[in-house]
Order: sequence, then structure tokens, then C-alpha cells
Amino acid sequence: MADVPNKPMSQLYAVKVTNGQERTVAEMLADKAKIEHIPVLAILAPSELKGYIIVESVNPHMVDELIRGVRYAR
Repeated sequence: MADVPNKPMSQLYAVKVTNGQERTVAEMLADKAKIEHIPVLAILAPSELKGYIIVESVNPHMVDELIRGVRYAR
């Protein structure tokens, strides 16, 4: 298995959202990331995890930028 040099490691970040709005917020964040070209690798809204979504990114500041101004996300 070859190592890829200079490839940043991604991490998972939990984002608190209003209960029952997990899927809505995930879709809103995905749209925002695409439109504003925010480098997010994945957005997960598992039904078992109430009140949270998971965002995969290489930088926590990108997650902060992504959720800024989005309704139901804290």
C-alpha cells in the first residue's frame, strides 16, 4: 500500500441540529457546500443519531463556514 504524500487527512465533525431537522439541514448544507465551493467530503444524517449530523472535512474552519447562517444548525 503506497502512501500518498501531502494528502490532508479528513476528520469527522458532529454538528448539533434541531431534533427532527437532521435530513433537512444535511440537504441544505450539501447545497451550500456545492454553491459556495466549500471543501466538504461528506455529510451524513443517520436516523439513529437524533439531533446531530456528521460532516467530513479536512479543516474544522470549513465546517464553521458551512453552518454559518444555516437555520436549525448550531
